[in-house]
Amino acid sequence: MSQHHPPICVEECILHNRYMSGPEETIHVRWCDTCNHWLHEQCASQAITRSDLAPCSQQSYLTVGSMDLERKEAMPSDVQVILGWPICRTSRAFSLDGMDGTYWHPYSAEKLVEMARKWYWAGEVPDDWRQRLLTSLSEDEEFTKLDGLQTFIANPYPMYYRCPRCSFYV
Repeated sequence: MSQHHPPICVEECILHNRYMSGPEETIHVRWCDTCNHWLHEQCASQAITRSDLAPCSQQSYLTVGSMDLERKEAMPSDVQVILGWPICRTSRAFSLDGMDGTYWHPYSAEKLVEMARKWYWAGEVPDDWRQRLLTSLSEDEEFTKLDGLQTFIANPYPMYYRCPRCSFYV
C-alpha cells in the first residue's frame, strides 16, 4: 500500500480534503485498496452492515462465506475475523508528560488487517501468526498484550461503505 502521501477523499469532499480532525470533531477515514486513497466516512455512500456485504472475488477476504474452501481452511478463525475488518483510522487524544493541552493523532489497527490479507492471498498463515501480529504492533500500547489482540478480535465489526470511485467496500 502506498499510504504515505495518498490522495485524501474525493474531489467534492465535504471536509475540504482534510485528512484528520482535532478535538472539535472526529473524522474517520477508510483506505481503498483499489484506488489507493483515503475516504472520509462522511463523503462515502450510505453505511452498509456486515450482513449486507456481497464482496467480489477481489475482496473475498471480507466474508468467510465468499472465501474459496481452500483459503478458508488455511485461515484460523481469528485471522478470518481480522480479514473482515476494513482499514480505517480515527483521531485519538493523547497527552504528553509535562506539556499542557491535549494532542490528536491518527489511530488504526491496519497492520493487523494488512498482515491477515497478505496471508490470505498467499493461502497460508504462519504457525506463529499471533506473535507476528503482536510484534508488528509493539509500539501501540493497546496491542502489546495478547489480551489486547483478543479484545480487537472480539469487537463488533464497524459499518462498511462503498468507495465512490470504484464501488469496492471500504
